[in-house]
Amino acid sequence: MPSYESRVVTVERHEWVVPTYGHHLGAAWAEVMKAIRAAHQSLWDMDLYPIDKDVPDSVLRIQGDGEESVIVSFTLERNGDSVRVVG
Repeated sequence: MPSYESRVVTVERHEWVVPTYGHHLGAAWAEVMKAIRAAHQSLWDMDLYPIDKDVPDSVLRIQGDGEESVIVSFTLERNGDSVRVVG
């Protein structure tokens, strides 16, 4: 009898892409904040966090894509009917 089990875990990365004003000029802070709010709304809409509370700081990531954008993102892991926020 085996002493292990098999499962499939799907990883999803949800992204909001904010254009920059050139490689060295960065993105407008107001546009980055709109993307952050949209990410919060998405997590609330999926019922992963209570709508009356901000998402924990460790959940959202902000990074440059090496091109002409700043990306606001979060990552989910799905295992069957279970969904877990990574971060």
